[in-house]
Amino acid sequence: MKKSMKAILSASVAALCVFGVGFSASAYELNAEVKDVTPALREASTIGVWHHSNPDLQNLKNKDAILVMTFGTTFADTRAKTIDAVEAAIQKAHPDIPVFEAYTSHIIIDRVKAKEGIQKMTPEEAFSKLKAEGYTRVAVVSLDVIPGMEYSYDSIITKMQMSKFKELSLA
Repeated sequence: MKKSMKAILSASVAALCVFGVGFSASAYELNAEVKDVTPALREASTIGVWHHSNPDLQNLKNKDAILVMTFGTTFADTRAKTIDAVEAAIQKAHPDIPVFEAYTSHIIIDRVKAKEGIQKMTPEEAFSKLKAEGYTRVAVVSLDVIPGMEYSYDSIITKMQMSKFKELSLA
């Protein structure tokens, strides 16, 4: 568990380096020998880091936030050792940028609220909050590291925000 947590943490913090280079990030590069790049192959080469810059909002002042998206857990001790630890490390690495979290599992959100009285935000709620508080550049870190429904949800909900933020990145 400790090694996998370090790997997730390292990947998350590395992904957040988008702030250090002006929100630019690169995806995987296709081998130069690949001559027939199909649309599917081109899309697959972008997995890992997605970035969008909204030209209509480029005159807005930069106000940065980091949003950590995770499936969530109902186990408080597990949450402390995993999700909370990753968020704390991200915050430590970026002390001047607020870190927000969102749970993708509505069932987990409901159970944590019922069991512990803690209200977790959905990604939609988190993006609404970020917009309402005037954030213009958001780096999204997905802790859903296996491509599947949850990561797709992270990706889709982030891409649905393109018109609302100056800069968006998903790693």
